[in-house]
Amino acid sequence: MVQLTSKTPKSKVFASQTKKWLSLVSKLNSSLKELGDVENWAKAIEADVEIVVKVLKDVSPERSHTTIQ
Repeated sequence: MVQLTSKTPKSKVFASQTKKWLSLVSKLNSSLKELGDVENWAKAIEADVEIVVKVLKDVSPERSHTTIQ
C-alpha cells in the first residue's frame, strides 16, 4: 500500500503533463490543417491566374491577325 501512495503524486503529474501534451498536439494538428487549406487555396488561385494569363495572351493584339490602330 505504501508504494501506491508514493506513486500517486507522480501519476497525477504524469496525467497533467499528458493533458498538456495532448492539447499542444491538438493545436499543432489544427495549424497543420490550416496550412494545408492555405496551400490548396494558393494552388487554386495559381491555376485561375494561369487561365487568365492564357486567355489574355490569346486575345492580345500582338497575337491576333488584325490590329487596332
